[in-house]
Amino acid sequence: MNNNRLADDDKDSLIALVQTWLAASTEAEEVHFVNSGTLHFSKNSRKITQESGTMLQKVAEQLKNNTDKKALLVGHTDESGDWTVNFKISNERAWEAYRYLRNQGVPRSQLIYYGKGSTEPAASNDNEQGREQNRRVEISLID
Repeated sequence: MNNNRLADDDKDSLIALVQTWLAASTEAEEVHFVNSGTLHFSKNSRKITQESGTMLQKVAEQLKNNTDKKALLVGHTDESGDWTVNFKISNERAWEAYRYLRNQGVPRSQLIYYGKGSTEPAASNDNEQGREQNRRVEISLID
């Protein structure tokens, strides 16, 4: 048995834990999404592209000019490969966006990041075009 794989029960527990945390973190106040965008990645990549960097610079400026706003950075993957690897990659993608924004001077208090693996596809995983759309970090500015 491969010890690096999560059993289905463990996977469901981890997803439930993340969902509970998200519900608790937004329960105290109503969340309003004021702007959003999406960064895309190559397969198994965590690297911020030049295009993504341009978008993140704009997000950084918005956050620095609106200190009452926060950015929610949610990493995703396509369904290719092992679930635990995908979950790790999705977290690393969100972390890279977080790190980029921190390097642009955005305070930690304005940033929330996490990964969801392949649990919420934006498109079908049945073809490469859909898989490309699923390899992403969604950025939502909230107040």
